[in-house]
Formats: sequence, C-alpha cells, structure tokens
Amino acid sequence: MSTCTPYGFIKDINGKGTLCVDESVRNVIVKIFDMFVSGVPIYSIGKILTDEGIETPAIHNNINVGVKSQNFGKWNLTTLKKILSNELYIGHTVQGKTKKINYKSKKRVPQDKSAFIIVENTHEPIISKEVFDSAQKLLEAMKNNKTRKHEYLLKGLLYCEHCNTKLLLKVDKEVYKDRTTIRH
Repeated sequence: MSTCTPYGFIKDINGKGTLCVDESVRNVIVKIFDMFVSGVPIYSIGKILTDEGIETPAIHNNINVGVKSQNFGKWNLTTLKKILSNELYIGHTVQGKTKKINYKSKKRVPQDKSAFIIVENTHEPIISKEVFDSAQKLLEAMKNNKTRKHEYLLKGLLYCEHCNTKLLLKVDKEVYKDRTTIRH
C-alpha cells in the first residue's frame, strides 16, 4: 500500500505486495524493543543508536538523503515511538489509519483505533507478541503521565538564541521544590 517499505522489511521479489524481514536491520528492531521493555527511556535509546552509528530509517530507505540539517542521521523520539507502536513488527498489517475528508480534498485525518483494519499474520514477525504488548503498556503509561496541572502561556514559543531549538520547561521537584527551570 505504500511506496516505501517500513523499516525492518523489504518487498518480496517473488510475491507482489508481501513483506520479508530485512535481516540487515532485524537486530536493530529487536534491540529497540528489548531496551525499551527493560526500562531504557526512549530518548536514551535514540542516543545509543546514534552513538553506535546505526542508520536511521530515512537513511536506510534512502529518503531525503540530500537534505542535511543538524539532526541528520540522529534517531528521534517520533521515529522510535512509531517503531514501538507499529503492529507490523508482530506480523500484522494495519490499514485505515487515516481517511480523506471528502473526494475533492487530499487532506487526510486520523481515524479512531476502532476503525482500523487489522489483518493478522500476514508476514513473518520480528518480535514476539509478549514483548510488543509489554511495550504498549509502557507507552500507555508514558502517555498517561504527561498530564500537566498548568498550561504555560509561552509554551512552544521560546527558542535558544544559539542553536535555535525549542526551549522545554522542566520542573525538578526533588531539588527545587516549586522552582521551574527552562532547558533545551
């Protein structure tokens, strides 16, 4: 259904529309899931993979290779979260995640999870269902921990003058009690 195969898979040359495991990156997928399930934070996983020189999915699939930025070749949270939540890695194909607003528009909107079309066991899995389920529980727990008591007025509007990255608000409850620090 896609022009680009998902990270960890290649198109089968014998059968149209079927996926085979890309053995060159199988161990990277397994490593990502194993580290996450064992308690390593996602940002640390990204740093470890970047430091080890492991190609990102975009570089591996030869996407936007000519575009260079300061984050080129670095693993990011979004990529890792997509990998950790993708059912392709347990052998299932998921379709219908988005839909068009109407036939005149190209704009797509996300669907509710209950409307997804999931076809099980369509290809060889890379990780076990148990490991995937553990990762989903951890991701859900992370999502539930992100609720904040306050919405800050300048949230997402402040940038570092030196490196032009967004400044993040961090409250260190142990050291500062009620003090707030701004970091990037």
